Amino acid sequence: MDLEQLRNNWQKTRINSELLDADTNRLTERLASGRAQTARAKLARYYRRSALCAILLPALSPILVISLGFPEWIAAIYAWFGVVMGVLNLCFSRYISRCDYTSQPIVTALASAVKIARIQRYLRAFGMFTGGALIVTMFVDAFDHSEYHIIIAFIVGLVLGIVLGIIKFRRMSALAQQMQDELKSLLHDNA
Repeated sequence: MDLEQLRNNWQKTRINSELLDADTNRLTERLASGRAQTARAKLARYYRRSALCAILLPALSPILVISLGFPEWIAAIYAWFGVVMGVLNLCFSRYISRCDYTSQPIVTALASAVKIARIQRYLRAFGMFTGGALIVTMFVDAFDHSEYHIIIAFIVGLVLGIVLGIIKFRRMSALAQQMQDELKSLLHDNA
């Protein structure tokens, strides 16, 4: 093999190596954006399920009056809380579903993922504040009427609700963080 053939083979190898590097980078981007899309889809499903559960509250509100003896205004607030949270969760789920990270530039996709995490925090704070106020109102009414069996049920329900809420909170926060991390890794790889 002469020197010229060796040089030509070296050039071909270098070009093939550059093509492989470009293909590897492209596939890495697709994989990371695909993982972000998967996390986005799971998060949207969580919020759709939450919307369905919240919309059941108006159907349960007559039980508060008939079986537990709460005033009708508390049952009405309970029903409205379910409607409002159901609509907010459903709208947020649709917003999340409409985000498409594969067709957006990385910076735009990352900004969208950060916005989702921010809205998620606002929605969670609103739900916790209004739900907490509703629970305190119901608890005070039960205490005023010396309904100790209802108070015990509230305490048990509150403990179970907090445990389930923390589990759900951690899963949903992890999905939002996973979306951001995957998109940040793309941003750092391209820099």
